Amino acid sequence: MNVSFYTSQVTQIEPLSIPGILWTCYLEYLWFYEPDSWVATIAYSFRVFAFLVALPFVILGLLVRMISALFLFLLLRFLYPVFLPCYAYA
Repeated sequence: MNVSFYTSQVTQIEPLSIPGILWTCYLEYLWFYEPDSWVATIAYSFRVFAFLVALPFVILGLLVRMISALFLFLLLRFLYPVFLPCYAYA
């Protein structure tokens, strides 16, 4: 197949059908892709990359929440009774 074959096919396409053709190609090759295609490889790579990027933020958020909860617990457990009036212990 040479270039003249493709140019003859392109000249036969009506301009109003181009959005439909693009949408069909998009769905066929990028949305419903084959499991062993290059699109599947890139999609899997991006999923792994997104997980690795998000993981430090999740761990940091959980640590900050745990430390703040521990600080609040210690504050209420040990320091709060100091500020209560004496009649609260009676």
